[in-house]
Amino acid sequence: MPENLKSELSPSFTFSQSSLQDYFDCPRRFQLRYIEHLAWPAVETEPVLENERRQQEGQLFHRMVQQHLVGLPVEN
Repeated sequence: MPENLKSELSPSFTFSQSSLQDYFDCPRRFQLRYIEHLAWPAVETEPVLENERRQQEGQLFHRMVQQHLVGLPVEN
């Protein structure tokens, strides 16, 4: 990863499978999503919305596991 990109990430940023895949596929998309925090446009159709809901649930699960492993209370 380029040094200038590292300096732009917040110190608390943690790479996920999705963020690594974004960087590998398109560094510009990574920059827009994770550095500039711009929402990536999504198609407004039912299967896509269901996929996004499942991704959010997966992110929540991984956050809960991470909190548990570092000894933080897990949110309800």
